Amino acid sequence: MPKKHSDTAKDSPPSKEAEGHLKSEGPTSDAQSESGATGGGGADETAAIEGLLARIAELEKQLEEERDQVVRSVAEFQNFRKRVQQEKVQLQKFAIETLVLDLLPVLDNFERTTAALQAGAAIESVAEGILAVERQLRGVLEGRHVTRVPAKGTAFDPELHEAVVTEESIWHPDGTVIEELEPGYKLGDRVVRPARVKVSRKP
Repeated sequence: MPKKHSDTAKDSPPSKEAEGHLKSEGPTSDAQSESGATGGGGADETAAIEGLLARIAELEKQLEEERDQVVRSVAEFQNFRKRVQQEKVQLQKFAIETLVLDLLPVLDNFERTTAALQAGAAIESVAEGILAVERQLRGVLEGRHVTRVPAKGTAFDPELHEAVVTEESIWHPDGTVIEELEPGYKLGDRVVRPARVKVSRKP
């Protein structure tokens, strides 16, 4: 009986040429898969880098805008300080000007009084003119809130008085102003010149 060639062909191992062909196909397929995976990863990294660069550019723009804002704010503050200083100078000049305008009539009356004295006016008349000038001057000062510091008979206060000399006294409590040597003055609540005084001390 003749042998079946189909069974023999089925059970026989593949030839060397066939094995070589299969081996050559296998690695090529794996390399292509790896190449495809690598290519996809590179695209993701590129996208991430581009996103970071865009974010950096955005932050740099914000930083530049904030820097410009700070520079403008500093310039505005400096201009404000200059305006305030100029206004302060103007107010000082105005205050001095108004004070001078208030003092000029006092000076006028004083010059009239001295002129009357030189012309041979009576002493009583000249004295009355001097007292009138004094009252006028004090009125100007009081209108500016300038007041005299209380001194004689009060307790010594280093905020108001300057003790020039002390003197033993059995008639006054210790630390009492017993004599005013030079008057002191206040501008509102601020002492512009303390009174120079003599102060009592215990024997």
